Amino acid sequence: GINNPQAAARSFSSALQVDDSDDDARLNLGYTQIVMGEYEESRSTLNKIISRKRYPLMEKVYLNLGLSFLQEKNCKKALPYFQSALDIDPTYAAPYYNIGKCQVSVGHLTEAKTSFRRAVDFCPNCLDPQLELASVLARLGEKRNAKVAVESILKAEPNKLLKRRALALQRQLSN
Repeated sequence: GINNPQAAARSFSSALQVDDSDDDARLNLGYTQIVMGEYEESRSTLNKIISRKRYPLMEKVYLNLGLSFLQEKNCKKALPYFQSALDIDPTYAAPYYNIGKCQVSVGHLTEAKTSFRRAVDFCPNCLDPQLELASVLARLGEKRNAKVAVESILKAEPNKLLKRRALALQRQLSN
């Protein structure tokens, strides 16, 4: 569905027509709606899961609700949802990562460093939080630590986009 979100949305909607209690399909539909830029629809879809009060992975529902607001650049509304996800699972890396992104957007780099560090601690193989942490370290003047982080990312053979971003940061740090 990543390469064709419209087809994915149709499939998840069809699954819900067959079984309206399939909250896994509903969660995936909600995320797909975020990818398609349908933020209000996504929140409506995800809030149905909350209203049912029986889904075992509510931290993912709250994460996606936060993402819907983050995509609209509304961190004030996103942050409580990310915190709700962490209240359920304090080891969930994704909310820390997205909290860090919000903190960077408002210039709170020291706090973002802590958030990205937590994301990396809870998901040591996740390269996106590592790159965001390296970027924040560079902006905070911790050039040496940022260089080490970028080298680690590049050794992990990231995807093309992440590799491009890491190489750009590496060039910036070399100047």
